[in-house]
Amino acid sequence: MLGEAYGWEVILADKSGCRFGSVENPDDDKCAEWNRNFPAVVEDRQPDIVVTPGTVILAESEEVIEPGTPERWDEISGAGAELVLMRGTGRPVDDADECLAEADEDESEGCGPEEDLIEDSNPLENTHLPENTAVVDLTADYVCPRGRCDGVIGNIAVYRDGSHLSTYYVETLAPMLEEALRREKPDLFENAL
Repeated sequence: MLGEAYGWEVILADKSGCRFGSVENPDDDKCAEWNRNFPAVVEDRQPDIVVTPGTVILAESEEVIEPGTPERWDEISGAGAELVLMRGTGRPVDDADECLAEADEDESEGCGPEEDLIEDSNPLENTHLPENTAVVDLTADYVCPRGRCDGVIGNIAVYRDGSHLSTYYVETLAPMLEEALRREKPDLFENAL
């Protein structure tokens, strides 16, 4: 949405199930090659920014910064791109779509992640980050407002399964993301359409 509105070229570089982080067994790890090669993609494509998760909140585990991820961020920054780190979003214990289908209207709050998995303060705030790195936290105010991670907010399902936000809910967050980017990375908008 924002890319189209401002004439940005948006490149999606994703390997399903892989996150930036340390590579334990490079020969056996399906994500190892992707992690190793990403800085070369950044050097080749020269994006203005790379937007990537900053924290991870898996079902039944606390919010963390993946081991080895800060080293990946340094590599990306060293390859010439600025970073925007998004605070992670929690994952529902069960598939949210199935939970919502079976829940009464007043039970939809039980279809989101457990609130106590999300740290009270964003772990990225107390982490050394590469220069020109911005942190965007839509989780605290919009995905889990007031410390609650409901399955439905404003009559829109927040999650589409057990680990992904719904497309519809993400679309409602576009103005908030734009506001955060304007605050953190105003230069992105200087030459926009």
